[in-house]
Amino acid sequence: MLIATDGACKRNGDPTCVSTGVAWILDDGATDPSASMLFKAKFERESTSQRGELNGLTEALEYALEHTDSDEPVIIITDSEYMFNTIEKRWIQRWARQDWLGADGLTVKNVDMWKHVNDLLLKNNLIDRVFMQWTKGHLISYTPGNTKKAMLMDQTGIELYTRIQAVANRPADKPRIIRDFNRNRADHGFSFVPDENALEWAIANTVADCLASYLVKTFDDLLV
Repeated sequence: MLIATDGACKRNGDPTCVSTGVAWILDDGATDPSASMLFKAKFERESTSQRGELNGLTEALEYALEHTDSDEPVIIITDSEYMFNTIEKRWIQRWARQDWLGADGLTVKNVDMWKHVNDLLLKNNLIDRVFMQWTKGHLISYTPGNTKKAMLMDQTGIELYTRIQAVANRPADKPRIIRDFNRNRADHGFSFVPDENALEWAIANTVADCLASYLVKTFDDLLV
C-alpha cells in the first residue's frame, strides 16, 4: 500500500487559521478495483499548518490499520522531513518514554496529535510495517485552477491523479522529475530510488499537495 500525505492551511499563525490534512491512497490490495484509489481528509478550525500535516498522517495510519494485514508493508510519502524523522528515526518513541518532552526539555508541540499517532502505530504491529519516504515537494507543476477543474469533474480525486500522471509522463518532463527527485534525496542524505518508484512517488506527493490546497480553500469558503 502506498499513501502520500500532505496538509494545507489558510492564515497560518492567526487564531482564525483553518487546516486540511489529506492522505492520497493507492491500495493495490483492494478487493474492489474501484476502491484502489481514494483520498481521506480531515478539516480543523483554529489550527496550524503542522496540525494539517499531522491530520493527513493520522488519516493514512487509520486507513492502513483498517485495510492491511499484520505483515503488510505500508509506504507513506511525505515532503516533511520533520514528519519523516519523527516516525522513521523513532523520535516519537523517545518522546513517549520521556513523558512527551523534546530534546529542549519542553513538551513537544501538538502533543495531543502525536499521542494519537503513537497509539495508532502501536496497533497491529503498524510501527514495524510503516516505511516513511521523503520527497521534495512541488517537483511536478500543477496549478490550483487545473486542480479545481479536475475536482469539479470528479470529486474522488482520480481525474486529478490521471491528469497529473499525464503531465509527469510527458517526454519533456519525465526525465527531469526523476532526476530532481533523486538529486534532492541525495542532497538530504536519502537513498536512490528506481525511476519507476521515483515517478510514482512524485506523482502521489503532487496529488496529495493539490488536494490539500484545494480542500482547505473549499472548507474555508464554506465558513465565510
